[in-house]
Amino acid sequence: MMDDFFDFVFTVIALFFMLFFVHVALNSSADTQHDATLTTIEQFQHDERLFHYLHAPVFLSEQELLMKDLILLCVNTNQEDLFEEYAQNYFEFNNLEGSILIYDSAEYQQGKSPLYSQSTSILSGKKKSVLEIPNVENEKIPTITVVFRS
Repeated sequence: MMDDFFDFVFTVIALFFMLFFVHVALNSSADTQHDATLTTIEQFQHDERLFHYLHAPVFLSEQELLMKDLILLCVNTNQEDLFEEYAQNYFEFNNLEGSILIYDSAEYQQGKSPLYSQSTSILSGKKKSVLEIPNVENEKIPTITVVFRS
């Protein structure tokens, strides 16, 4: 009778520890997946802000352009003040904090300083979205890299 009792106690203890480890493994995996999902959603929303910025309509001399076209125009004609004015207006109109940096794509990959930048906050932020725009009108700068930080 004692032999059967010890078998029963051993089985109960083994099941308890087995269920405990399964519970810990499933919960830690779910928490990790939850955190990864939240991070992915935040990055998607940040990338969406950059996309919205680049496709925002602007009016220049009664002509409607997209912000990305204005950026290309500013880079190709070396009009930094025009870029800064429109970037500042965009941030103020949309009540956003952050910075926009415009790079020659080759220089961006080398870690060099941007061609143009506009910031509405002292801190540049940890979240970063990057997008390249082809520049067919300028052989010296074939692609522009736009970096949005908030």
